[in-house]
Amino acid sequence: MNPERRIFYGLLDTPAQIDQRAIGFKPNVESLNLELCHALLNSVIGVFYTEATGFPKGLAALDNCAENVRKIKMLDPRRLTTDEAQRIQCSFRPLLSRKIKTTEEEYSQDDRLAFERTVADVYGYSAAFDKVLGCILEMQRVRLSVRA
Repeated sequence: MNPERRIFYGLLDTPAQIDQRAIGFKPNVESLNLELCHALLNSVIGVFYTEATGFPKGLAALDNCAENVRKIKMLDPRRLTTDEAQRIQCSFRPLLSRKIKTTEEEYSQDDRLAFERTVADVYGYSAAFDKVLGCILEMQRVRLSVRA
């Protein structure tokens, strides 16, 4: 997670040691598809919860203490059919092969919007997508406007 102008979750291929600048997640259920969870955490819903649970810190960084991070929600991957999960993962792959942009820039990218449309369609919130995205961008604008 890089909570300033870019909010995203990374996925490591191998276990790693982390410090206070990184947040580690470990699944409660071993059978979860980590690549799918990675995609869902990076969806507009995951980004919304990350921005909404944090608070502005010096230089307008987003601070998410451990207690708040535990409150971050993720779309439930267990509700998906195999086909739906594959569609989401397939639409997320192009994002993995390029540099991550600022939140505002991300949501103007064709590959990002295709991924988001897929997730919104599968989970049934297509009609609310623009509203959720608008909330994220507004929360981020407010947070960034209070730079110390």
